[in-house]
Amino acid sequence: MTGGLIEQGEFNSDATFLKAYYATLLTLYGEERTFSEVIRYRHEEDDATAFVGSREESQVLMFDIDRSMVTELLDKVFQKETPLFRDLQFSLLYRRLWDRLFFQEEALEHAFSVTPFYRALIAVDYLFSMGSDGPDSLFEASVNDIAARLPSLLPSRDRRLGLLDYDDGKISTYETLLDEYGDSLKAIIEECTDGDSVRQFAEHVFVHSLKHGLASWAAEYSAGGGDFEAWYDVNFVETNGETVEIGIYDSIQGGAGVSREVFDDLRELSDTELLSGLAKQASCHIGATEETLVSLLEEYSGEYVFDLAQTSEIASGRDVSEFNDAFQSLGADFSYARYDDVKPLLHRRLNRIAETREMARFYSVVAETYTTVKEQLNRTPRPVDLVFALEDRTFFDTRVRETYRRFANRRSQRRDLSELAERIEEVTKQCIHACPDCLKRDSCTHQYRYQEQMLDRRLLARSLASLDGGK
Repeated sequence: MTGGLIEQGEFNSDATFLKAYYATLLTLYGEERTFSEVIRYRHEEDDATAFVGSREESQVLMFDIDRSMVTELLDKVFQKETPLFRDLQFSLLYRRLWDRLFFQEEALEHAFSVTPFYRALIAVDYLFSMGSDGPDSLFEASVNDIAARLPSLLPSRDRRLGLLDYDDGKISTYETLLDEYGDSLKAIIEECTDGDSVRQFAEHVFVHSLKHGLASWAAEYSAGGGDFEAWYDVNFVETNGETVEIGIYDSIQGGAGVSREVFDDLRELSDTELLSGLAKQASCHIGATEETLVSLLEEYSGEYVFDLAQTSEIASGRDVSEFNDAFQSLGADFSYARYDDVKPLLHRRLNRIAETREMARFYSVVAETYTTVKEQLNRTPRPVDLVFALEDRTFFDTRVRETYRRFANRRSQRRDLSELAERIEEVTKQCIHACPDCLKRDSCTHQYRYQEQMLDRRLLARSLASLDGGK
């Protein structure tokens, strides 16, 4: 099946699943302190770990994934020093911050402190990448190099990370963290720098993405339109077997027969049909809309984009040739996205960002900056990168400069926070790895911590496209 990627598929009409939980992550909010604690379930009699579980019965489809084929696919589509490689380096970094600094060593005090620290490290990477001295990126830096850059992340309350609501206390906390847990952060960065470790992580991300793709495809393909739970062997890398097991099953207790229907149809499908169905799950409409919007804003002036937004074609939902041209230039990552599905999303986004000529001019500059920063960083820019880049930019159009200053002013419009970050998020990509429109699911092994970082629609799409029968 699927050019050798799936060795075989089996149907089990009477499967029993046990879902077990051994702890709860509890976050407590106080006036002076917020902290998180992992509360383990215990038996009263002997204080042994207790497992709270549920028993589910359903029909299951099991797939054996050929690991040698996964390796072959990654050899074709996953190379070092590419934006995809760099993005997955940061995904691995985010996972390790959770696993090691939060859960194992409790260096990060509560669950909501992980992402801000991660964002600060992205900002450090920006400074290294754009600087003329020192390391070229975060992953080439020592802990001392990172510590030396921390003060420049917040030179004043209304600059740099100050525009994202960071304060001196938070930077001081990071300085203490690096001082006390520097060896741990060093080990994390070394792992993210090691090509073999990132490659192994990419294999895990691919299998996890394929699992979600199979579950979404089955739900979409089945006549009943039911939902599917998905399962895979999360320890497959450590066990180093020749195959990886992936299972999808009907989420209705006792099963509704949908799994049998999908299995029967699978035997009649060609490789091309199944590969196309899986690839469509990775072809994100939100991602396609974001890419098209940036391309449109970069290609045309803000004035022209504003005029486009006011045309009767936009109001009536009809086609606009400029939109279609921008969409058609997206490339293979969106080869299964349909323009008719993206068009209404694009119209709504355009109506927001081109509400006035002033806004259209501003967002055109943001899009241009986004593209420039993407090339310079060799990864997908995050909002924090654009906040820094716009502060570094020389605005030749005084009208755009005044708009920027107003958004960057924390005291504008009686706001306590800068408006700049949320404005930038209108253009920067929200679906970097996955989102609910493509691979992200309500039920996932990695749901709470880092589901998004354990998925990547581009990795899945490019891998499937490289198989015989892929588009």
